[in-house]
Amino acid sequence: MESKKAMIAIAWVTLIVLGTMFITLGGSRLENYLFIGVFFFFNLVFTIVIGLERIPEGKLDTEVAEQLNEMRTNINQLMKMVEDIKKAIEE
Repeated sequence: MESKKAMIAIAWVTLIVLGTMFITLGGSRLENYLFIGVFFFFNLVFTIVIGLERIPEGKLDTEVAEQLNEMRTNINQLMKMVEDIKKAIEE
């Protein structure tokens, strides 16, 4: 959850910094305002999408734990297969 907040904050800080640079260095030209406007719209959509995405942390943890257990069983099966192949090669 904290990483989502950090991503949103970084996006808005980047907008402020780039907007300031474009206006300061490029002057008050239409292209600069259009770029800043498009970037602002992107940030707004990004903030809404990330903000509305609410995955319960407990559910995510259980899904990750289930995937890890499945991966462990698959690795164990592969290890058995490797041992069987080694035995077959030795014979």
